[in-house]
Amino acid sequence: MKKHTIISLCSAILALGAQAICFFAFLVKYIVQTYSITYLHALTPTADFSTMGKDNSWDNVMTVFAFTGIGLAVVSLIAAIMSFIKREAGWRFLPVTLLTLYLMTWLAVLC
Repeated sequence: MKKHTIISLCSAILALGAQAICFFAFLVKYIVQTYSITYLHALTPTADFSTMGKDNSWDNVMTVFAFTGIGLAVVSLIAAIMSFIKREAGWRFLPVTLLTLYLMTWLAVLC
């Protein structure tokens, strides 16, 4: 495999990893907010929960990893296109398949 194919493959793998971390952070945020408000309200009904769930640390994690994944996917796409243009030998279908998987998972989540 040549340079552009390897760069494209590594970037696509890292983009999928960043996407997985972003989805995991979203699930953790959702689970923590749901169960903490539900169960704490049942245990202490007179407490003030107006500030509960206002922690933005998971939002920051999701934003950073989402944009990192998008950037890596763009780098992977550019490297795959350069590999096609230069007709480098290698398994170019792997990065293209991973980028397709990356796009389809975002479409499934957003739609």
